[in-house]
Amino acid sequence: EINFGSRQHYDETDRFQPVEVYNQINGQLVYDAGSSDTPGSVSSSNNRLEEAQALSLWITDDYQVTDRLLLNLSLRMEDVETKARRYGGGAARSSVTNRVENDYREYLAGISGTYDLTENWQVLAGFHEGIIPLGAGESDGTEPGKSDNYELGLRYQEGVFYSEAIAFYSDFSNFVEQCSVASECSNGADSGSYSVGGAEVKGIEFQAGALFTLADFMIPVDLAYTYTDAETTSGDVFTSGQELQNIPENIFSLRVGLEHNSGWNNYAVLKYIDETCITVGCNDSNSRFERTDALTTVDVISRYQFEMGPEVFVKVENLFDRQEIIAREPFGARPNIERTVWAGVL
Repeated sequence: EINFGSRQHYDETDRFQPVEVYNQINGQLVYDAGSSDTPGSVSSSNNRLEEAQALSLWITDDYQVTDRLLLNLSLRMEDVETKARRYGGGAARSSVTNRVENDYREYLAGISGTYDLTENWQVLAGFHEGIIPLGAGESDGTEPGKSDNYELGLRYQEGVFYSEAIAFYSDFSNFVEQCSVASECSNGADSGSYSVGGAEVKGIEFQAGALFTLADFMIPVDLAYTYTDAETTSGDVFTSGQELQNIPENIFSLRVGLEHNSGWNNYAVLKYIDETCITVGCNDSNSRFERTDALTTVDVISRYQFEMGPEVFVKVENLFDRQEIIAREPFGARPNIERTVWAGVL
């Protein structure tokens, strides 16, 4: 079965942002006129227009080689054009201080397959080329991030029990970060993109689930765990072995349900996410301000479906009100959501 597809996307960012600085003095915010921009003297980095236009075309083919072997072949084309202009002259934009354009086209191949060893066991494998688009501020000839991505796994299912384990490995010849005010790049930039250099992201994903019965109740149990090792391999700025930012080493979740045939369903979800670097290379630093905290939370939800009527629900996020620092940007430490109760009708 051969499938064709296409997608075109256009995006424009128009930024005119005067900067106002306030200092905290004796518990009060005091305006600092000497450190702030006036509307007529906004810096060019905060007075700019960025445009991006992308066209994606792809073709896939599912090929049943034998009764047990299924292959999926794919080829994707990404054509991206970006433009950026920075202005002087305040709101009037009477002059252009910088103008850059970039255009690149990439062809990305992929192949994956599954093979049924028995009625219960299945092995899977795949290889796909990847791309990380660049921000609009990059000059002509700058190459996007590229990667070779591999996976190998095993699945098992018998009755109401299933499990799978998948090992993955991504080799980035050029790992690109996307910069924003909410998430600065490792060089401190809050716009555009930044090339870290070569990097590897590897690890394993495991999940399992089962369905138990107790009287008139069904008890689904689902478990998922991901281990990831993400670090640089080469580059002009970072040496080999520097941890990448915003990629936790361990992620774990456990969901347990209590479902009744009357339409009353209840679930509890335990989630754990490991500490992460906020900049590349925090493993070589002793500063606690370069990492987030690990976080464990429990959410619960109860739903009831009325016969021939609406569904009502009550949800409690962060049941035990655990508070940790889960981000240190933008502008300092930020906690996770406190205990929050939601109720509604669907």
